[in-house]
Amino acid sequence: MSVVTVDEAFPGFGGPITVAELDRMPSDGRRYELVDGVLVVSPRPTTLHQAVVGRLYGILSAVCPEDYLVVPEPAVQLDPVTELDPDLVVVHLDDVGSAKFTAPPLLVVEVRSPSTALIDLNRKKAAYERFGVPSYWIVDPSSTTCGCSGPTTSRHPTPRRSRDD
Repeated sequence: MSVVTVDEAFPGFGGPITVAELDRMPSDGRRYELVDGVLVVSPRPTTLHQAVVGRLYGILSAVCPEDYLVVPEPAVQLDPVTELDPDLVVVHLDDVGSAKFTAPPLLVVEVRSPSTALIDLNRKKAAYERFGVPSYWIVDPSSTTCGCSGPTTSRHPTPRRSRDD
């Protein structure tokens, strides 16, 4: 465990917060994300939210090709002032190992919560599209629906093939 002062842990006022500053903030059980330098703090997810994420994890893991992996709640750093913690991602095995994903996942899944719905539907969706994420799902457990979207251009990366292909 390391000790930091308040000045070291929390960013200064007036400018955008960076991922480096976010990394120095102490963990307190909340979800801290950065969207274009703006800190977004979310409460702990409900048990319904967690149950939906667990079911989706099981379903996606069962059908995921062997050279891809489903990862729950990872840090995905899009740029120096944007880092998000989606509920699930599907990534190539070659991208697994670091503390954060810095390449676009093949799929990002967010389970919608009332406290984060507008951010998930607007700012996060736009940020993932700019980053090149080919598929973004927003699952609404209250209406048993899943909104799926992908970029409107062909600039997203082609899914990688396994080494055996």
